[in-house]
Amino acid sequence: MPTNVSGTGDCHQRPSDRSSLLRLAVVVSFLLTAVVMLAACSPSPSASQPASDADPMIQTCTPEVAEAAFDVVTRQARAFANDDFDAALQFASTGFRSSVTLPRFKALIVSSYNFLLTSPQLRLTECSTEGKVALLRVGASSNVALEYRMVTEDGQWRIDGASILKEIAA
Repeated sequence: MPTNVSGTGDCHQRPSDRSSLLRLAVVVSFLLTAVVMLAACSPSPSASQPASDADPMIQTCTPEVAEAAFDVVTRQARAFANDDFDAALQFASTGFRSSVTLPRFKALIVSSYNFLLTSPQLRLTECSTEGKVALLRVGASSNVALEYRMVTEDGQWRIDGASILKEIAA
């Protein structure tokens, strides 16, 4: 119950009630800030949609682009199977080649992509383009799928990176 301290009829809260309200205001401010920050970090609805729905600039590859880009991937795989890492690295983009030494490239392939060393039967399952970039989804075996990021340099497709999309233990 409010206490009349001044005798003038004005009601004032006790000091302990004021500090409780102040603490509550601080907690509410903190929670509102946290909610706003979390909402800003959450993905937009389009992030969970397929790439073709999320960005109208992404298009399905033409048969010519798909064939030319996939040919580079298969030629690199043949170089791996022949233990020719120098030749395999030549299929990479200039940017990728400038970021890695030949010994480091070989170590990366042997440690993370060793299934490519045994001449797997690669199959192109999907190809999309955005400008001078193509994304190829490639099946490397029954239990591995890869995504290759391809770029054009001097009219030729080059591998700018690859990542494992699916690997299922046999």
